[in-house]
Amino acid sequence: EIFRIPEHRIGTIYNGIPLDVVRKNADERLPDHLSALFDQPTVVMVGRLDEQKGYPYLIDAHARLINEGLQHNLVVVGEGGLKPMLEAQIASLGVAGSVHFVGFQSNPHRFIKRATVFALPSIFEGFGLVIAEALACGTPVVSPR
Repeated sequence: EIFRIPEHRIGTIYNGIPLDVVRKNADERLPDHLSALFDQPTVVMVGRLDEQKGYPYLIDAHARLINEGLQHNLVVVGEGGLKPMLEAQIASLGVAGSVHFVGFQSNPHRFIKRATVFALPSIFEGFGLVIAEALACGTPVVSPR
């Protein structure tokens, strides 16, 4: 109405994901050297390593669960400038053996599918499509809000 555009010229583009592609990617094998990470309960997070993504909160929660006796792995898929700070946090909390940085992966869906739970602890996020991708992989999601 504001721009006086005829209604027949307006279309809606939804924030969708290609389910067939996500599911096909999810079925791909993991690299052999990483498959053992999923022999026990595993939390997976995918995203660039920066402040917005809330990694320090996830690492604190991971350490708390470990200290309460819930043995599991935390697998972080992504790269970024926050990695040295996160590694220092992990070392100070004594959980270095259970946190695994696997770097950028062209197919993160195969990691997400094998996770016990997918976590997205972002401090702010419009709508993380990765949540929809995790759900398409059949993986439970934990995320604020």
